[in-house]
Amino acid sequence: MSIRDREYPHEAAARRRKDKAEADRRPDSEFVNRELDTEEIKGYRLWREDAGTVFEELDNALEAGYKISIKYDDYSASPCVFLFPSGDNENAGKILTGRGGTAFRALAECLYKHAVVFRGSWNWSRRAGNSGRDEGW
Repeated sequence: MSIRDREYPHEAAARRRKDKAEADRRPDSEFVNRELDTEEIKGYRLWREDAGTVFEELDNALEAGYKISIKYDDYSASPCVFLFPSGDNENAGKILTGRGGTAFRALAECLYKHAVVFRGSWNWSRRAGNSGRDEGW
């Protein structure tokens, strides 16, 4: 190794700062804000009637390494659920959302999207034509 190939400590530190600054500008995750269409809303309402099914799907998601966050969202003026996959999951880098008039309904919507609409894979190419708000929250 010649002296020209050597990286001095101050150069390495400058490179690390530059790499970190570039990484900070890149988004870490993409939100999957897929709204249900009219037919999917009908199916979702029937599906959520059985709380046992909803909680079974919650157990399945947790066992598969997903993390869940629930909070009130000022933007949508409703409870919101965020489903985060583990780093080695095919959905890594994405966050699936669900909203509802109650925390349970937000959770149920998110899990319905995950298990029924997407069948576990959050790749999609269309947006629903509705306003995105289920009036039957």
